[in-house]
Amino acid sequence: RENRRASERTSRWLRLRCGAQAYALELLKVQEVVLPVPLLPLRGTSPAMLGIMTLRGQVVPVMDLGLHLGSSAADNDANTRIVVLEE
Repeated sequence: RENRRASERTSRWLRLRCGAQAYALELLKVQEVVLPVPLLPLRGTSPAMLGIMTLRGQVVPVMDLGLHLGSSAADNDANTRIVVLEE
């Protein structure tokens, strides 16, 4: 039990906002955070799927978290970032 508590204390989190809602992702699951880039749209996908981007030779799908969670689309402003998660 004590080992579990020690690991919980050392967990680190990336906090983010999508509209008025706040979220946190375990930092170990985050590969990196990048500025928005032009995306290649995909036909026949859900509206939340914005498209794909290439990141160091890897094809990465990009989703709008707000739309995916049933809210409104995320604002695209100077604070907008793409959070790339590990598989």
